[in-house]
Amino acid sequence: MPAGDDDYEERGICDLKPWLRPMEVLFGATILGSGVNHGFLARKLMDITNAKGIFSNRSIDGGLQTELEKHFEDHLCGLSEV
Repeated sequence: MPAGDDDYEERGICDLKPWLRPMEVLFGATILGSGVNHGFLARKLMDITNAKGIFSNRSIDGGLQTELEKHFEDHLCGLSEV
């Protein structure tokens, strides 16, 4: 989903939630654009992919956690450093 839209996390969850049956799992991954420390190569890769329109993740932060809490009783959201 394109970033830069203030409610893209919520829209994504609301679009997918009706398709989930009880006990099914929704999973995914993203590259956070802000709120984390990026190394030199990661910053360069983000510059290139954002400039080409492959990603639009400059404004992505940890807001997904808040949306998961609003929509799901049981959820897990974590950060992994690669």
